[in-house]
Amino acid sequence: MSLQEKTTGPADEQKPVLPLAFDIPKFGKAHDIGRSTVYEEIRAGRLKIMKVGKLTRISIEAAAKWRRQREEAATLDPPPVRTPEHPAETGAA
Repeated sequence: MSLQEKTTGPADEQKPVLPLAFDIPKFGKAHDIGRSTVYEEIRAGRLKIMKVGKLTRISIEAAAKWRRQREEAATLDPPPVRTPEHPAETGAA
């Protein structure tokens, strides 16, 4: 059963239950990054987690904050634009 299929309440008032937190694998999958990258972000202090017993969870709010910070970092430090070093690479003679 997927998260969208989970419901609460009486049968005539069934509404989908949206997740309030990710586990590590689901966060990585949702953001198209690997498990080790998720742990690197946690260790670097860029991604906040919460522990529930032995479980590690990332709240929806913490995930949104992390995405905003990554977007801002990308905007502030765009990748360098590569220019060809030789005229032959541009197609010019």
